[in-house]
Amino acid sequence: MMKERGMRQTVITSFFPSCVPLRLNADVLVHIMRFISSKGELFRMMKTCRSLYLAGLPMMLKNVHLWLDDRTCGLARFCRFMEFDLENRCPLVRNLSISLAFAYEMLECHQTNTMDRFSTVLEHCRNLHSLSLPDGELWLYYGPTSIPRALRALTSMRDLELTLVDDYDATLQLLSNLDLPNLQAISVQHDKDYLHNTDNRIIGNPFEILHNQRSTLEVIRFGPCLPESSSHIYPMAKTIVFSCLAIENINTSALMHSLPNLQRLSLGYLPPHQEDLDRLGRHGEEVLARVHLRNIVHQRDLHLWRQLDAVRGDVLALYALALTCPVRHVQIEESITPGLIPFWTKTLDACRPSAVTMQIDMERFGIKQLPSIISQTAAKGITHLLVDFECQDAAITMDDIMEDIYTLLHSMPLVFLDIHLHYWPDAEQTNPVRVYIHQLNLHTVATEIAKRVPTLQYLTLRRRMEANAFKDDEVSWEIHRNERGTYLAKQFIPYSADDFGMTDVY
Repeated sequence: MMKERGMRQTVITSFFPSCVPLRLNADVLVHIMRFISSKGELFRMMKTCRSLYLAGLPMMLKNVHLWLDDRTCGLARFCRFMEFDLENRCPLVRNLSISLAFAYEMLECHQTNTMDRFSTVLEHCRNLHSLSLPDGELWLYYGPTSIPRALRALTSMRDLELTLVDDYDATLQLLSNLDLPNLQAISVQHDKDYLHNTDNRIIGNPFEILHNQRSTLEVIRFGPCLPESSSHIYPMAKTIVFSCLAIENINTSALMHSLPNLQRLSLGYLPPHQEDLDRLGRHGEEVLARVHLRNIVHQRDLHLWRQLDAVRGDVLALYALALTCPVRHVQIEESITPGLIPFWTKTLDACRPSAVTMQIDMERFGIKQLPSIISQTAAKGITHLLVDFECQDAAITMDDIMEDIYTLLHSMPLVFLDIHLHYWPDAEQTNPVRVYIHQLNLHTVATEIAKRVPTLQYLTLRRRMEANAFKDDEVSWEIHRNERGTYLAKQFIPYSADDFGMTDVY
């Protein structure tokens, strides 16, 4: 009888674990805590005992992201938490991102005390690797001496990001005086909403502004700017992302001189091209041609980029850049229209890429125009292609579009192909393009492509099926060929461009 009662007790407590003492070892619990992504859940587990609190603190403080507003006074609360054990808590912070976008009133009330306290906390984060401070000039306005002093103490920092909104003279002064021994990446950008409503907001020449960091920087994101000739050389720089406000500001020789070992280049261009050509008047294309020719001539006396792997930008910006060295991957960040084809084909012929990423606006194309988008010279070298066809309200029927796609692909010795067919999510249910894409048999299309492109080994097809702009229907195949014919093996996980070294340049 007593044995049966004991067995019943064991069964009952197994269904109510709170009735029995904790049996898991501490190291197992700590290991579990590493998989908790929610800071709230992690903190609740830390509050159960002192041992788990101490073990969870490095996980809690490793990545700190604060989005402040006037109601929470989050900056003061963060400072108060860190000040409780400044010497032990601050060194645990590795990545710190704080935005003051909605905290203006709070700073007006407590500007001196709060900012000085934060500067002290920041100065003690001696193991900080990454710091992101949107509204950069606001930080310097409230802490004109304390913030620069704190930044100079962050000798372990590798990545610094600042976003500018209004008056940024103080920020540029800070950058000019910056000298951090381990800084590898820096990003200085305008707030996008502010930039589009402001004329001629040029930050300056990044090669002059960042000269103290020229021996350490590997990644530079700067813009809009004027990358003019400079005596400063950045031998470690591998990636640069910048934008210009005018075609005339694109200076290839200045880039080659200051960045001799560049591998990845992203060139943005604001405002949109057509508006800029209109601003230049009737001679807009003549100005573009003159900049293109100038950049070609200036490259003749320079050591060309031998390690340049990837270039990303607008069609006209890349045409003005006028690269004459080989580039493995060329990526276009805008839709190609028939009017851009001459500039696009000349860019491809000069760069001779083996990998291409592009978008095509089919609304502008007529029948048989699509195959001319890549010249026969460039087509012979392209083995990897990612192409996005925007088919909304296409000028020609989808049957003609598909036939033009097959003709275009046939001219290239492709190994990897990624095709995205989509329409805008707000298309009517009866829209013929939407109906066609919705009913399209992807396996039939894949079989036809495999037949037309005998070198193809990996294929991904994507189509937009739902109103949700982020939900795609995508399928990948590995193509096998033998004496019996062609066999398409469907893949469980779709291929991506990253799998084939076609990562975006940002």
